[in-house]
Amino acid sequence: MYRYRHGKPMSVKACAQRLSTILYQKRFFPYYVYAILGGLDEEGKGAVYSYDPVGSYEREQCRAGGAAASLIMPFLDNQVNFKNQYEPGSGVGHALQERERKPLTRSEGEILVKDAFDGAVERHIEVGDGLQMMVITRDGIEEVLLPLKKD
Repeated sequence: MYRYRHGKPMSVKACAQRLSTILYQKRFFPYYVYAILGGLDEEGKGAVYSYDPVGSYEREQCRAGGAAASLIMPFLDNQVNFKNQYEPGSGVGHALQERERKPLTRSEGEILVKDAFDGAVERHIEVGDGLQMMVITRDGIEEVLLPLKKD
């Protein structure tokens, strides 16, 4: 529908706004979903948007959802967002310089996601015995299936 109205394919930013509108329209009888939307932005960079049930959303560096989100998100905050990580010897107190954030390679990202789920499967019974990753690139979407600990 977007393509016919605007004469171009829907961008991930426009899709993020549309999903927000859909969720907000149901705010009095919400869908009770915590959606995560991913894609490539206009510059070809990865984009991740997270939502609450009534449609509030924000673009983020990374986001986990589902049964083990409370276990995985602190790991991602540490390894991707470098929360509370500072350059050694950069100062004291407020003078500390935050560690530089840099994009991960695809292989680094896949290893990081696998490590996050390996940690979650140790502590959360509802995490399954396999990991399905959908990798979005300029060339399309690729499915990566990896086994997790089975016990």
